[in-house]
Amino acid sequence: MFDNILVPTDFSPFSRMAEKMALDLAKESRGKLLLLHVIDPYFERLPYLVSARLTRGKVRRGALDQMRKELKWVRAPGVKVESRVASGSPPEAILRSAKDFRADLIVLGTHGRTGIEHLLLGSVAEKILRLAPCPVLTLRKNIPEEILEEL
Repeated sequence: MFDNILVPTDFSPFSRMAEKMALDLAKESRGKLLLLHVIDPYFERLPYLVSARLTRGKVRRGALDQMRKELKWVRAPGVKVESRVASGSPPEAILRSAKDFRADLIVLGTHGRTGIEHLLLGSVAEKILRLAPCPVLTLRKNIPEEILEEL
């Protein structure tokens, strides 16, 4: 059904829920899974934060270390799993990766920004839903705690 499934992750328990859903779908279709973490280079846009610019390498190394941890549990017979850490605007990096990976499905969480934060930042999920080259499965943040604890 789905040969290539893309899962953007921020390494939160909620993202892990999306990873689990994508892994289950990939198992059923014997598909390939791509875990993607996007580093938003906010520090490059704020040149007065010199200390933030100096930590760019640390942020990337931390993301790569966390991705290695995610890959340890995202395994299943018959499912190939790849990982990528990208930089840039999260929606743009996710959409670019979906095209490059030839994704048949994107599985991601909606993090529910509201008010001013939503007005200023928008929603990554909304942008993905509007512009994705394939179907998008979204999971809402209000998952019961007992389910999140299992992850």
